Amino acid sequence: MTPQEPAVEALRLFGYVERQASFLCAVAVHGGYFLGRQYDDYSGSVRGGPRQRLIDQLTANGHVSVLASRDQTAVFHLSAKPLYAAIGVPDNRNRRSHPPFAVRRKLMILDFVLSHPEAQFFASEQERVSLFTETLGLPEGVLPVKYYASRKSHNRTARYFVDRNPVYLSAAPPGAAPAVSFAYIDGGDETTAGFKSYLAEYRRLFLALDTFRLVYVANRNKHLLAAAREFQKLASGGTDVERLLQHFDARQRHECGSYSGFTTEGIERLRRELREFSGPRYDALFGVFRRDGRAGLFARLGQSDRRTGSGFGGVFESCLLPHSYDFMGPAWAK
Repeated sequence: MTPQEPAVEALRLFGYVERQASFLCAVAVHGGYFLGRQYDDYSGSVRGGPRQRLIDQLTANGHVSVLASRDQTAVFHLSAKPLYAAIGVPDNRNRRSHPPFAVRRKLMILDFVLSHPEAQFFASEQERVSLFTETLGLPEGVLPVKYYASRKSHNRTARYFVDRNPVYLSAAPPGAAPAVSFAYIDGGDETTAGFKSYLAEYRRLFLALDTFRLVYVANRNKHLLAAAREFQKLASGGTDVERLLQHFDARQRHECGSYSGFTTEGIERLRRELREFSGPRYDALFGVFRRDGRAGLFARLGQSDRRTGSGFGGVFESCLLPHSYDFMGPAWAK
């Protein structure tokens, strides 16, 4: 995570030393909020003088405001337009105030970014669109997009990557291309509904990539297994693998004329699923199941065969942040 040199130099004109300016650039583009301990970690200093000097200077320049939290933890917000204007993003939404549940998530994003100093992060919409369309040569139509209607006309504006979950290039061994990586930030929600929506929004982009990593980031392990299952559904074409296995087992018995154990409800379900799981792709998967059983089907679904469309190039990982964010209150108290 290396902020661009021109932006760092622009902040040094306000009197910040290079390390302070570099940290503030990262904060500005990755959420706009930070904690004192995050600067301690970034600068490699213990709590005390370096942190306080930065806070004093930010306060003197009018670049920061302080949020109240549940336990008096100081949460700092880079809110001054001149600071954002200096680094070329005067209208960045990070300088605006946000509710506690959003601040909690922004602090988690910054923790994740700071913990990956070797990675190249793409924070802005423009940077992300350029990465996938120009550098990687993908069509714009596969990018996650939302349309917003104009108040003054009937036109709609397309905005890409509005969720602001991190997108970055991971470090790679010498001679290898950096891997495209995505991070989903679980800010403490009660369910995985947000992650399911994220997968749906990114589905076309994920399918268009030959290879990528998706990191599920949280500070508790409550949803990690459920999230991994949701990712596996996407990897298998959006199908619940266990449900597909049950269907193939019933279909095989049906084709063999073995109806022992079938109920009327089971027969009706098989009829519905024969329509649902129809077509060349499912016929090919059923052939693998008959020949190689459950293990063969799992192996086939885990392959990355782009020519047949039967595979998926993504890898799911998880990352547990070693911090509590309870001082911002529960994430679902919106």
